[in-house]
Amino acid sequence: MRCFSRFCVGAVICVSAPYVTADDQADETAEPPALNEEFRCFSSTGIVNFMKRFDGLDEDKTDTIHAVFAANISVTDDGVLPDKVYIKSDTQETNLAFDEDGLIQDFEPSIKAAQEGSEICIQDTARAGTPVEQGRAVFNLPLSVRFKNMSGRYDIAELQDGLKDGKSFYKKMVGGAAALLVPKMTHMVISYDEEDALLNLAVFKGNEQIGTPEVEPFSGSHVIRFKDLKKAGATHIEISGGDHRLSPTPSVKIMEKYGFGGG
Repeated sequence: MRCFSRFCVGAVICVSAPYVTADDQADETAEPPALNEEFRCFSSTGIVNFMKRFDGLDEDKTDTIHAVFAANISVTDDGVLPDKVYIKSDTQETNLAFDEDGLIQDFEPSIKAAQEGSEICIQDTARAGTPVEQGRAVFNLPLSVRFKNMSGRYDIAELQDGLKDGKSFYKKMVGGAAALLVPKMTHMVISYDEEDALLNLAVFKGNEQIGTPEVEPFSGSHVIRFKDLKKAGATHIEISGGDHRLSPTPSVKIMEKYGFGGG
């Protein structure tokens, strides 16, 4: 996934810091050197409150697309991942399992079930006492809006419904007065899990495969315009070539206008 300024493309749009990235930056005004501590904790309250923004969406807004939180732990050096990540309250600790890539399992239900005021903690024995600038463990929580269907076949009505509902998700994501600036979703973006995967897109009108519409590259992903599919009389599309994510998005022009690109 690629994150830029306020949004991400790759699963398509997601909020980054300060809303869902709990990476407590070293105080640049403090006297050097800033050293890593073995145990580092931060409040989960802001994260939980942000995640709950989507709980109030009507069912007809969540039948086709959903918000996906991909909590993960990463490091800023070439060293090992930390010993553990866990949720700590006054009365208990809950370990959060993560794989070799740092992807945390079942984060959303775990953090929502935690006691109010709980903290998310990282134990990193390997870097304890070493300068932060040389490397540290970082907790990340990228958020993306995706089509629920992952079969590779998408009907036109399904795509249209996802585009219509996508704006509601992004307005919740941004929040406040800025929600008024969320543009209309007119395109779909296809992102493969493997960064070097080649796009394999087929467009059908009934049982007949027809020409593929214009595909715009954007930050390693592939953007297609829904209007082009409708104009061609397409009934469905099929995406293959590897594990992928399909998300509603505004046009590349609008994404570039609002600084979604780069990085």
